[in-house]
Amino acid sequence: DFDRLEALVTRAIEIDPGFANAYTLRSRVLLSRLWVLSDLTDEQWTMIGSDIDSARRIAGDTEAVLAAQTSLEYYGHMDYGRALETTRAALSRYPNDLLLREFEGLLLRRLGQWENAIDVFQELVDREPSNPSYVGTLVELLHSMRRYAEVISTVEAFERRAPPDSYVAEVGAWAREAVGRDPEALRRFLDTWRDRLDPDYSLIIELNYLRDSGRTEDLSSMLV
Repeated sequence: DFDRLEALVTRAIEIDPGFANAYTLRSRVLLSRLWVLSDLTDEQWTMIGSDIDSARRIAGDTEAVLAAQTSLEYYGHMDYGRALETTRAALSRYPNDLLLREFEGLLLRRLGQWENAIDVFQELVDREPSNPSYVGTLVELLHSMRRYAEVISTVEAFERRAPPDSYVAEVGAWAREAVGRDPEALRRFLDTWRDRLDPDYSLIIELNYLRDSGRTEDLSSMLV
């Protein structure tokens, strides 16, 4: 709910105009909205740069300010090379900041450096093994490299220590299908998570399940 989130952060700035992290958070909220929905107004675009400038004026180049700058280069301008340079310069100052490290991994993936991206997210998972975002991105990277056995072992380790997560479970289902040619892994995933998934996305998985399980008549009827 980007509208509500933006309103809450804006209210925080109204209450305390000297709260630097509120400005950086609002800029990142707007950039996330752009990435997901592609519908920023001219006023919101202007606000992103203004918020980053305000935060820098108040607090200097903190971790949050540099992460906001990286977000602008990444999600706003899609200048992945420059964003990676900004991120690594920030990490030289704040080597333990996990958000900056996550950005580094995501940017390495965008730049096609898959093995390096895997190394980054493996480090993040080692540091926060119950974080579903880190685990989900790691297993997605491993799956893209067809390292299916590692996907399954990583998913199983996560499931032993953390609450279930649809992102992690889905990639695990795809890997189990690939390793064992077991389309029922997708069926089990759908049976568990369908109510929490977007209906269109559930349909896509259902179509893949029907295709991979050889149920061509059912697949044809759904496509019609």
